[in-house]
Amino acid sequence: SLNMAAAWKLPLVWFIENNCYGVSTEIHRVTNTPDLASRAAAYGVPYAVVDGTDAIAVYEAMKVALDHARSGKGPYVVAAVVGAEGKLLYRIGDPDYFTYMRSTAKPLQASAAVECGAIDHFKITEAELAVMCGSHIGDQYHIDALESILAKLGLSENDYTLGEDLSFSEELRRQRLVANVSPRKIYNNCSGKHACMLAICRYMDWEYGAYQLPEHPVQL
Repeated sequence: SLNMAAAWKLPLVWFIENNCYGVSTEIHRVTNTPDLASRAAAYGVPYAVVDGTDAIAVYEAMKVALDHARSGKGPYVVAAVVGAEGKLLYRIGDPDYFTYMRSTAKPLQASAAVECGAIDHFKITEAELAVMCGSHIGDQYHIDALESILAKLGLSENDYTLGEDLSFSEELRRQRLVANVSPRKIYNNCSGKHACMLAICRYMDWEYGAYQLPEHPVQL
């Protein structure tokens, strides 16, 4: 396509989002030319490589590319590289700043339920596993999944040790306030993660009355 576009001076712009991986394989292991944009030079097509984390740089490069194509000068290639091989290529702020990982830990915590066999044992569906892996707003489909999980565990909402809430969503919170709906533990945005911990406790036959404590085996 590069050859034909160059030969006919077609007004085409290729935008490459290059994270230097091919699916899950590092790009240098599958090609001797990891700089994808440079391949355009073989056909006489101009190209630019920019930091994909810099929105201004991407915008400016694309503006040049589009102006080039629209003016009848032919095709253009822009590659936005977002880093590879663990090397810090660009930064915004302090990359060495330590902060609590908060809800980004939820998929890792859910992986423990998968690895120990609890997910298969209780026949947890993909939709139910998904709500374990992140925060949610307590919409009805979240509640349906959570109630299904608790039923499979032989537990109820009362077995949660987290606080009650109305919703993580301002709109749902407003609707429930207007409808005079009472706060529930299952509405709490972390109730999926807590259902995951309860699943592990039930599968491992651990006491679950205080599973939230740091010394509880599910937290180790």
